[in-house]
Amino acid sequence: MEATLEKQSGNALFSVNGSQGIGLIEMRLFDIEKDLELLHFWMNEEHVIPFWQMNKSKAELHQHFTQMLADKHQELLIVSLDGRDILYVEVYTCKGDRIEGKYEMQQQDWGYHALIGELDVVGKGFGTPLGRAIMEYMFEEKGAQRIISEPDEHAIASAKIDLKLGFEFHHFITFPEKRAKLFILEKNTFYKLFPF
Repeated sequence: MEATLEKQSGNALFSVNGSQGIGLIEMRLFDIEKDLELLHFWMNEEHVIPFWQMNKSKAELHQHFTQMLADKHQELLIVSLDGRDILYVEVYTCKGDRIEGKYEMQQQDWGYHALIGELDVVGKGFGTPLGRAIMEYMFEEKGAQRIISEPDEHAIASAKIDLKLGFEFHHFITFPEKRAKLFILEKNTFYKLFPF
């Protein structure tokens, strides 16, 4: 997998070309004015609602994402495949997040949440290569040494992708809206599985 970083305004933050034959993966910052309509559509999709519980009006989502964007310990991303937006991702530092205190945190721990919004992409084998690109971005560009994932205990597909990426299950944790599986991915483990 060949990763390239572009930092010019309006371009992808990070792009990966030739990832297991699925095409060009690009990540860009979420733009509330440009992307709200898309996120409103995705959050109201049947495959998304049970795990995100964000099937709200555009006005409510605008307020939610405005607050999210003001929180400097996280970054909101849109991921495209061959120019088509298909994935929403939140990457965050575990320090200062609600997950702090739920496990033995280390200083360079980062976490992520991801949803494949486009239904025709779900279950087609894109999850692992997309996840791999996100992990590379977090390790290479955000300085993560470990990555935390905490999918809902019923999100079987998410857990399977995490395991394919090298995450190890640690224990269950509880949030007001879900019981989650805590997975941790060590940088060394990831690069043994996916060397450059």
